[in-house]
Amino acid sequence: MKYNFTFFMYLLTTTFLSHCMENIRQERILQEITIIEKPIKAQYLKKDRAIILGKNGCSIVNPITNQEIIKVDNDTYQYFSYLNLSPDKKEVAISRQDSIKICNADTGEQIWNTKNSYAMNKVTFSPQGKFLFLASNDLSVDASTIRRYDYTTNLSTVAYINYALYPNIALHPTQNILCTGDHKKEIFLYDSHNLDLALLKTEKLDFTAHHYCYSQDGSFIIATGFNDIRIMDTNLTHLFSFSSNHDEKCFDTTKLNTNSTLLAVLSKIRQPDPFYCIEYYSLLTQKCIYSAKIENEVGAYYFTDLSFSLDETKLMITLNKKCIIIPVAVNKQTIFAYWILKNYQENNATIPHDIVQYILNTLLEAA
Repeated sequence: MKYNFTFFMYLLTTTFLSHCMENIRQERILQEITIIEKPIKAQYLKKDRAIILGKNGCSIVNPITNQEIIKVDNDTYQYFSYLNLSPDKKEVAISRQDSIKICNADTGEQIWNTKNSYAMNKVTFSPQGKFLFLASNDLSVDASTIRRYDYTTNLSTVAYINYALYPNIALHPTQNILCTGDHKKEIFLYDSHNLDLALLKTEKLDFTAHHYCYSQDGSFIIATGFNDIRIMDTNLTHLFSFSSNHDEKCFDTTKLNTNSTLLAVLSKIRQPDPFYCIEYYSLLTQKCIYSAKIENEVGAYYFTDLSFSLDETKLMITLNKKCIIIPVAVNKQTIFAYWILKNYQENNATIPHDIVQYILNTLLEAA
């Protein structure tokens, strides 16, 4: 069956174009959040709420008006500082070298806390929100540790892996599987119910990964290294990769969008004049679809983080101890394709699926 592509493009354009065009803007900084001194981590909670961790504490702010709503914590945090949201975004976990606390994301009220003798470099809620998973370097045993806390009972289990320069973990969204790795270019899958017993699988990479994440449906894993981003299936089989292809370019931080089709990547160009750029990689077309310089690198110390707004029209970037918001500006055809797909899936559209698929394929090929 042949379709009149021009007719259907006109039909969809007149319906959706006003929304799409709001996202198609020249890359520029919309706003810098100044309410928190030297921010090091930041995440959107709602359209008008974000939680920001900085050197002068942690606050919930309105990222639109740049005003503080709630002071969550007044402590001065140390070098290793992280925050993570519960799956329902009702609770936030804040960690530093020797302590961790969970607070209500609406009121800032402390719900739970614990103190330990070892450094806690990374904190992550389980997909069901019952457990906390901590990744850290345990110098007493010269190894990296992964601990699982049941913060309703304070019971924990622990697994030891070879020293990982950048201890990081990713949790499968529906299964009890935890992904992590070490500095020897190894990647591991654990049974997250039995961390001290059950190593499910290990695989050797040809690069050292410093960040891992699962897709929303758990069908693939993304491992990010300084010069490579590898997409693997759940058995750690290599599917495809993105490479920097530049001796002085390295991948720093990554963030998947909600439907796991777009990967935002903060990259650093180290020579001759260091600067950061934001890039978007399409997991549908398997290529970089947008790249723009956003900031000259300043200073020797840096903390980075990425967070999409809930409508995915903006990206909040923690960079060089500042927090900036930029529009999600990518190729026009790609934005249009993603928007059609998202609305078709969410709104039970009456347009026949094969027509929508035909338009998507044409748009993505053009992109």
